[in-house]
This record gives sequence, C-alpha cells and structure tokens, in this order.
Amino acid sequence: MSHLFSPAVPELASAILMSALGEHRRQESDTYMRALDLLERLASHPGLRAEHIASELHVSVRTLHRAFAEHASRFSEQLRDIRLRRAKRLMGRYPDLTMPRVAKSAGFTNESQLYRALQLDPIQSDGPALTSPREA
Repeated sequence: MSHLFSPAVPELASAILMSALGEHRRQESDTYMRALDLLERLASHPGLRAEHIASELHVSVRTLHRAFAEHASRFSEQLRDIRLRRAKRLMGRYPDLTMPRVAKSAGFTNESQLYRALQLDPIQSDGPALTSPREA
C-alpha cells in the first residue's frame, strides 16, 4: 500500500493547487481590467451599478468586488474617481458650464454628489478648483 503514496504525490498536488490558484488570479485580474474598461465607457450613466458591470462581464457581483479587492481598490471608488476626472476635464474645457450640468455629464446623479466626491478627493490640484455654492 505504501507504493501508492510516493513522495511525488504531495509535490504534484501542490503544483496542481498552485496552478489553479494562479489561473484564478489571472481571471480576477482580467475581470478587473475588463471592468475598468467598461467603467470608463459607461461612467456617464448615473444609474450605473456593480450589478450592471458584473452582468456585462458574465461574473457574479461578488467576483467583481473580489477582483477589485485583489488590486487594493473598490468598485465604487473607481467609479467615483472616473466621474470626478470627467467633471474636472469638463470644467477645464468649458468654464461656463453650470455645476449641475457638469455633474450630470460626468455621471453624478446631482450636484451634491459631485461636491461629496470632491471632498473625498485627496488631490484637487490636477484640475480646476471646484467649490460648493455655499463657498462661492
């Protein structure tokens, strides 16, 4: 019976497990990159949610969130950052555009959501300064 458990069996099992783990990580990385691509294309839709992206990628929402976590990120943070960059670009290119219009065009549901995103933005020096109406 001892001939069934040669020293190569644990090594083979370990190699198979490591290969499967590597494939799983590659799939999550691929999911992450495809999700970012979709976010860039669809971020201007105010109702965009993780469920929509997961459905487009044919993965579960849990898998989508896990793919973002593998890259030390969150879906909601990436979406907010993409929308915020768009808002800043719009303000730079079209300084006469109203804030509600900038917010809607960038994908925020309203002007307040844009101001909240600005408050969470650690670096505001890469775009035009945006202030809330209370500060103006």
